[in-house]
Amino acid sequence: MPTLNAEGHSKEVYINDALPTGTNEIGAAINNRDLPAAVTLLASAARTASGAGSDVTDTKHERATALLIVLDVTAQSGTTPTLDVVIQAKIGSNYVNLCRFSQYGAATGQKLINVKRDVSFATEPAPAADPAVSTGLLINNHDWLDTLKVKYAIAGTTPSYTFSVTLYPVN
Repeated sequence: MPTLNAEGHSKEVYINDALPTGTNEIGAAINNRDLPAAVTLLASAARTASGAGSDVTDTKHERATALLIVLDVTAQSGTTPTLDVVIQAKIGSNYVNLCRFSQYGAATGQKLINVKRDVSFATEPAPAADPAVSTGLLINNHDWLDTLKVKYAIAGTTPSYTFSVTLYPVN
């Protein structure tokens, strides 16, 4: 079921909630829309510990008015595993949390978040050298530049998640 953020502007949904009936992949729905090619923020791989992807610098997402970000978890294992994923925007030499997906437990599937460019936000983001991943849905509708990265926290007993993060810049 879709979840609205506190301001009600953006939401995170499971992909099947957001796509037309009979469509089970984001690619099938994207082909019917006027969206540019996807930008891979984090390639699919099995991960067993917390970490971060590399900076991804691309003018396509810098010029976008909104970002459709897809988290695709294709496998998981372990005892009481958890996965928290945050997308960070680089501002100068610091990072701010642009959005965070709700926590995955012992589950797989796709989720998406739509982040809108809105420089009239009520609270100013406070850049930090390394902000915590934390848990729960978070969408900060504010400005971003050309560099984004994915940070993730994996916990549990012998946890493993295979996942990727893809961005679709919306103009």
